[in-house]
Formats: sequence, structure tokens, C-alpha cells
Amino acid sequence: MKEAEAITKAIFAKPINLNTNETINTDYDKLPFVKIKLNYKNRWKQVIIFTTLSTYITKQKKKKQLRRKKMLNISLKVTRF
Repeated sequence: MKEAEAITKAIFAKPINLNTNETINTDYDKLPFVKIKLNYKNRWKQVIIFTTLSTYITKQKKKKQLRRKKMLNISLKVTRF
């Protein structure tokens, strides 16, 4: 557990570039066990980036839906007069 915390701190110690073009396999059951520490760090970094981007995109979609709903409500109020 302490090793995972140390790797996570090392990953967040530097800015994460979200503009890279990488792929990630999210079928974790089919991924081979990581034997080399560097590979573990790289995989963990990919998971962090994937999770961060996924959360961001989900929040942006919800924000957009809320704006549309508000605009629809405003439009309905205006047309009722």
C-alpha cells in the first residue's frame, strides 16, 4: 500500500499532460500482471489520466444538459406570455 501511495505522489508531483495521444485497455481482467515497477507506474498513470478525463467529460455533459434544461425553461416561460 505504501508503494502505491509513493507512486501516486510521484505521478502527481509533476504536471500531467492531458494532450498526449495514448490508449488504455480498460479490460483489467485481461491485462497481464505487471512485474516491472516502471510498467506499474505507467499503467497507474494511465488509469489516473483516464479516470480524470472520464470524470471531467461526465461533468461537462451534465453541465451542458443543465444549461439546455434552463434554456428550455426560459423559452417556455417566454412563449407562455
